This record gives sequence, structure tokens and C-alpha cells, in this order.
Amino acid sequence: MVSLLHLILGAGLAAPPCPPAPEVEDAIRTLTEASARPEWAAGHDRALRRLLERPESAVCHLVQDLGPATTRSISGYDPSPDRQALAAVWRIRALRFLTACQDFRAPTTDTLSHPDEAGRQFLERRGRRQLPFFAVWMSRDSVYLAPPDTQAAVIARWRRWFADEGSTFAYRACESTDDWYF
Repeated sequence: MVSLLHLILGAGLAAPPCPPAPEVEDAIRTLTEASARPEWAAGHDRALRRLLERPESAVCHLVQDLGPATTRSISGYDPSPDRQALAAVWRIRALRFLTACQDFRAPTTDTLSHPDEAGRQFLERRGRRQLPFFAVWMSRDSVYLAPPDTQAAVIARWRRWFADEGSTFAYRACESTDDWYF
């Protein structure tokens, strides 16, 4: 079993570079840059379907550029959310979508999983040892991001998974919006 410290340190290790794939990179830009708000926006469905045409390349690029966010929440009503945090959320969403709902969780060493009570409620649905990278309050489309150590561990798990299984995985779309978006 891999230690949490190893996972956290692994999040910072450079992965081998992904081969250039302009169409994949363009679709990822659509997901991570085109939307100034966290809600579902026109173009995301098309971008996800384009990524599904070259899933291994897409996952390579998504994992390679995934990094932790410093912002801990994004309100669905915020007219100018933290774009870096929103990009990280959309990268995780795309990874879940492309890998048939694959998801990784990790514990935190922080005293609180989130400074906001609502954030704790949504992040801790499976307990403090099984925190997702982010959780969503659906009716408000508010996103709560896990503590930095949890984010780093989840990123490390995605990188390890891609290194170990990315070339042999049977990629297919996650059909449940609840499982990849929220």
C-alpha cells in the first residue's frame, strides 16, 4: 500500500510529456478556459465528446496539467470565480467522464475538511478518510474543494493510475452525470 506522503510527494513529480494533440488540447481549453462560471455551459458536452475520440491522449493531457487549487469554494452565483480552481474542477470532471466514472478520494490531515459547514457536509459524505477532490451543492451549483493535501493525493492517484493502466484501460463515457459532474 502506498503511503499518503508518497502520494502527496508524487503529485509534484513530472510525468513524461504527452505527445502533442492539438484537437485534444483545444477541447481541454474549451472545458477549462471558455467557461467563466461553474454551471453547465454550451460547448462542454461537445468538448467532452471530442475528448472521448482520443481518450488516452486526453487523459494524459488532463493528468499532466492537473494541479491543486488554493480556492476552497466557488459559488454558482459568483460572476468571476477563480479560473484556476474552476479549471482543476473541470479537469477532474473530464477524467471521471472519460474513465467510466473512475474517481479517487483521499483523507486529510487538516483539522477541518473545509472551513465552511456546508463544505464539510458535502465533502465528508463518505467520511473524513474518503474526501473527493471537490463536491457540489447541486441546487446552488456551488463547488467545495478539498484541503490541499487531499487534492495533492487525489492528483497523485490519477497520475499513478494513468501510468499503470492508462495504455490498457477500456475508455468509455461515464453515463451518469451525477457520477462525473457532481
